[in-house]
Amino acid sequence: MFGVNTSEHFWMVWLFVKLTGGLGIFLFGMFYLNDALQKIAGKRLRNMLISMTRSPWRGLGTGIFATALNQSSSATTALEVSLVSAGLLTFYQTMAVTMGAEIGSTVTAQLVAFNIADAGILIAGAGFFIAFAAQHNKKIKYIGDTITGIGLLFLGIMIMADLLAPLKGYQPFMEMMQHTANPLYGIFIGFAFTFLIHSSGATSGIVIAMALAGAITLEQAIPINLGAMIGTCVTAVMSAIGRSREGKRVAIWHVIHQTAGVVLALPFITLLKINGDPVWFIFVKWFTRQFFGAAGIARQIAMGHTLISLISTLVFLPLLPMMNRLLNALYPPKDEEKPFGPIYIEEGLLSEPAIAMEQARKEIVRQGELVQEMLRETLEIFETQNLKLCDTVSLKDIRVDALHAAIVHYLSRVSQEQLSEPLAEMQVKLLYITADIEEIGDIIDKNIVAISRKKLENKLWFSEAGWQDIIELHGYVLSQFSDVLTALRNWDVPLSARVIEDKHSLSRRVHELRRKHIERISQGVQDTIETAGIHQDLIDQLKHINSHTASIAGAIHGRI
Repeated sequence: MFGVNTSEHFWMVWLFVKLTGGLGIFLFGMFYLNDALQKIAGKRLRNMLISMTRSPWRGLGTGIFATALNQSSSATTALEVSLVSAGLLTFYQTMAVTMGAEIGSTVTAQLVAFNIADAGILIAGAGFFIAFAAQHNKKIKYIGDTITGIGLLFLGIMIMADLLAPLKGYQPFMEMMQHTANPLYGIFIGFAFTFLIHSSGATSGIVIAMALAGAITLEQAIPINLGAMIGTCVTAVMSAIGRSREGKRVAIWHVIHQTAGVVLALPFITLLKINGDPVWFIFVKWFTRQFFGAAGIARQIAMGHTLISLISTLVFLPLLPMMNRLLNALYPPKDEEKPFGPIYIEEGLLSEPAIAMEQARKEIVRQGELVQEMLRETLEIFETQNLKLCDTVSLKDIRVDALHAAIVHYLSRVSQEQLSEPLAEMQVKLLYITADIEEIGDIIDKNIVAISRKKLENKLWFSEAGWQDIIELHGYVLSQFSDVLTALRNWDVPLSARVIEDKHSLSRRVHELRRKHIERISQGVQDTIETAGIHQDLIDQLKHINSHTASIAGAIHGRI
């Protein structure tokens, strides 16, 4: 008897290990797919959220589409938190997006329900070779990566389904799963698992794998997916920590909406029955047969998840104004919410090109002031060792990008008017300048902030001499940018000429700082050795910023 128990115990442990591998492949495929789709979408996903949420119905559609692309309602909600914290969206605009995100998150289950797991290896292989053959064509490479991710999803499902198949004959497991006949128990399991892996789509995929293996029924699967709907809120709540009050309200609404959807469904899977069968299960089976014919349990589970999200949205969408007022009463905003955006450029001025151009210049100065703040705060990150400042800087870059997009659009519309030669020349200069300012913002956000995170997370320290060199160079670059901003504000051509001339002196100074840095390495200064790469990268990024600063000065001076 002891030998049998030991053998069963070993078998279960080994099965769990293999299942973990299958789950790992599935999750890797999901994240790989997510990453590839986001690279294809780029900034367009963020810009779409900003521009396509002016009404609840458009916000709903945007939430569905955005989440279908990034394969994660949590990722969409985290992006909403960032945009609301940056003032680019109001809380009310995000409410419908959050609802759409939950519908979009069911796409993963619908994809898995096609039940072509056996083709997973072929799909993943085809995607890999497409990406491999298109190394120099990023668009096709990302398409190949997307196909690879889909293939890995199916491969992970196939592995898990095959491994789980023996469990339907394993009595202890089947007895344990009998508890999920109680919907509350199933909801708890779904919540707990999604809480751990931060993905309701992954939970749905695993539930489908278990159903395909015959280990669980539809009646057991649907409550687990209900629990996953609440569990996925954890990521949104975590992303709201340390953010603005408005950002926290986005996370609160996510929790309320998801929980309300589950509460709405509960009576239909517990109390309301026909001939002893819960109404919801009867409806899901009927709906799936009507639209998909003799569809198997995988499609039934996927449709059960999608329909709950869809019906919940249809119930609550007309109530959004009332829900907004309720949340304002329970957790009021500190100030009246006003979305961030341009304040100088106006549609009514397009018929007066000279005035419109002047207003565009003022808006570009405002864009530059945001970048100036970002540049100043990068030194604070290193001085205070405060990682939260990294998020502050990144949120300002979102504002910089939004202003840049608005300015470019405005200037392109000014060009449609009859422009004199001086105004046409000014338009070109302003387009160059706003592009350079936006590029500096990206350098700060994507490069310098990344460098600072690496330094702080790895608890690295600059040598005293090295730190003083960085302070000196940063101060010089900030001073140059402040000067060019003054030149832009006053259209001071002589000041812009001085900025251009000083570019060469900075290049000489950078060369000298590099020489001193290498000397410290050769002398065996430990802090310098440990931060050699970070120190050099930071110097290079500051030099890169100064090059764009000189380019702005060149546009003011007429050297384009």
